[in-house]
Amino acid sequence: MKRATLYLTVILAFALCPILSQAQAMLRANIPFDFTIGTATMSSGVYDLSSAGNHTQLLRNPDTKSAAFVQSISLGNPNTIDLRKNVLVFHRYGSEYVLTEIWASGVGHQVLQPKRTSKLAKSETPEKVIVAMAFSK
Repeated sequence: MKRATLYLTVILAFALCPILSQAQAMLRANIPFDFTIGTATMSSGVYDLSSAGNHTQLLRNPDTKSAAFVQSISLGNPNTIDLRKNVLVFHRYGSEYVLTEIWASGVGHQVLQPKRTSKLAKSETPEKVIVAMAFSK
């Protein structure tokens, strides 16, 4: 009997996970320029940011349904970011924007970059561009 109750609890937990994750608040940003995340190129527009696990976030445009998983590592205390702000930090290399950091409620994540972006960073000094995010339903 105890084993059946355990199995039922596990099955119920897996069934409720998608429902509970949708109930979590998402952050929304209006990004006014095309940008890259890793090797993916995303067009300008409104994007929702939600957690997809440890050090993984999902950035999704609800209108176009385009999406990208963002792999990141934790950052320490910010130097220039207000801990109360929710922001996306981009580096601009010429006309190319690259998502480099995500700050949500004082927790920072550095976006993992492909080698191509690392080469860009060595060749020129980027301009930092910050886009604010707000909570959405």
